[in-house]
Amino acid sequence: MRTPTAAIVFVFALAVPALAAPPISLVPVASGLDSIVSMTNAGDGSGRLFLTLQGGRIVIFDGSAVLPTAFLDLTGQVSCCGERGLLGLAFHPHYAQNGLFYVYYTDPAGTITLARFHVSPNPNVADASSRAVLLTQAHPQTNHNGGQLQFGPDGFLYIGIGDGGGAGDVPNNAQNLGVLLGKILRIDVDGGAPYAIPASNPFVGTAGARPEIWDFGLRNPWRFTFDRMTGDLLIADVGQDTREEVDAEPPGGGGRNYGWRRMEGTACFNPSSGCNDGTLVLPVLEYDHSLGCAITGGYRYRGLRFPALDGTYLYGDYCSGRLWAATESAGMWTTEQVMDSPYSISTFGEDERGTLYMAHYATGGTLFRVESTPFVRGDFDHNGDVDLVWQRSDNAAVAAFLMNGTTTTGAAVLAAPADHDWRVAGAHDFDGDGQTDLLLQHSTNGTLAVVFYDLTVPRSAALLTPAQDPDLDWQVVGTADLDLDGHPDLVWWNRADGRLRAWLMDGTTRRSEVALDPDRLADTAWKVAAVEDVSKDGRPDIVWQHDDGSLMAWVMKGTRRLSATAPTAIADPRWRIRAGGDFGGTADIDLVWRHQAPDGALAVTFLSGLIVTGVSPMVPPAVPDPVWDIVGPR
Repeated sequence: MRTPTAAIVFVFALAVPALAAPPISLVPVASGLDSIVSMTNAGDGSGRLFLTLQGGRIVIFDGSAVLPTAFLDLTGQVSCCGERGLLGLAFHPHYAQNGLFYVYYTDPAGTITLARFHVSPNPNVADASSRAVLLTQAHPQTNHNGGQLQFGPDGFLYIGIGDGGGAGDVPNNAQNLGVLLGKILRIDVDGGAPYAIPASNPFVGTAGARPEIWDFGLRNPWRFTFDRMTGDLLIADVGQDTREEVDAEPPGGGGRNYGWRRMEGTACFNPSSGCNDGTLVLPVLEYDHSLGCAITGGYRYRGLRFPALDGTYLYGDYCSGRLWAATESAGMWTTEQVMDSPYSISTFGEDERGTLYMAHYATGGTLFRVESTPFVRGDFDHNGDVDLVWQRSDNAAVAAFLMNGTTTTGAAVLAAPADHDWRVAGAHDFDGDGQTDLLLQHSTNGTLAVVFYDLTVPRSAALLTPAQDPDLDWQVVGTADLDLDGHPDLVWWNRADGRLRAWLMDGTTRRSEVALDPDRLADTAWKVAAVEDVSKDGRPDIVWQHDDGSLMAWVMKGTRRLSATAPTAIADPRWRIRAGGDFGGTADIDLVWRHQAPDGALAVTFLSGLIVTGVSPMVPPAVPDPVWDIVGPR
């Protein structure tokens, strides 16, 4: 049976370009922080980031500054420094309800200590007297203390402990299931006192084995993290003389032997040959000491600001300052160096929204926010500028004017549907890869489909779910992330009665349908001209234009109108808004106009919020061919 998407046939074939890892930049957000070694969020909706300083203090970064009073101060109660100190922090999954958090430190004797604390009535200060020690482990040497704490998706606490230190793991602790050194542990902090052993731990009931052990064969798992989307466990294990490694573990995959000291990365260590009997799990990534000497594990990016980074694992090296971006597809991993920085990278952190941070370890160290090139809707050639999407009224061909600000620098054919009833209804990133895709709506049956792109090259097409609204009075008039979940939603307008609604989307699947509030503009001479954040509050608004040319804006909060501007008349109603975007390079939303007279003149109105700051013709200043019209981005 021929599906509607089979009619979206492209009459050209081009090689899909290979896309490099997105560029990474580091934005300093706080400084004067002595020896940052870990950071995490509390998961309580506060937006705070908690920074662990090796000397014994935990301080709070509130999004704009570090608060002057420490959240917890254990100075004098920890041994510091070198590789000892206050090393790890994790908040209970129900911290917002129970106020419990956990710290990992070496005490004055060098003993590894896991302790629980409680927040005080002041949410920015812990109750230092509430300490309860849950676990201790003698550590014979000053190095390889581990220190990572992470609650997994299963609600259990995972703990990374080094192999006991020195060099070469002479006692072979990492391979000895009778000791906790050189392991990742998993405990249930809620099931007993001081803790319970999860029944599914892999070595429960194994003679001579410590039941806390989850994985073994690790040298110094300084930083490991869970992918908040998949639950994968990603372990960065610091190497000995030649190799640094990353190990990847699927959910529930405990009991793995990652090889140390028998292997260092993929090379035999002790013994020097014949080391792998087939029971060892090899790393998915490694690099030699020409590129660094101490790996610092990071996170898979799952934030909303940089969709091109989604699923990318960012990690670095303490010695060289290099940063890498790694991705996995069908079990195959690839990695690319994205920065050679001057920093001593000690840790990465993730806030509640998935924004990543990195720390430079120093006296007076620095906290950086990790950024990349943000998604620019309509930027098909990835030069950072919004491009204009045009479509012919006769044969439905779609093309892009590739823009540099208000100047056209080139053109590209985007699509030539065999069925000429397909019309462009929107442009946005529907699959989260950082590329602009096209939403098409069939004018005779209402079917909706998305064409996915790599730059200007169509890669595939898919129907939406549901695939259509048979009531042809409903038209998609804009695509925007109304509920701020990272997915573009669809704004609909009913041309018969002026009703408004939204499809809240998860990719190409409708999650729910809601009426806008108010749900209509009864005068159907008012038409939606753009759905853009003209008010600069981080949320999409609705720009209206009347048949007589007048303008009005609804300032929105999601699907609810907060306010409306008074209608503003324009002198010549033949000027019509055709697209929106930042054409002036000011991070404001500007409006593109086309004149309906035969010359097809083009102009841009520059805005600062809702205030017009200027008007400029575009280059070229006109497209007189009436069969071509601008259809996006919108």
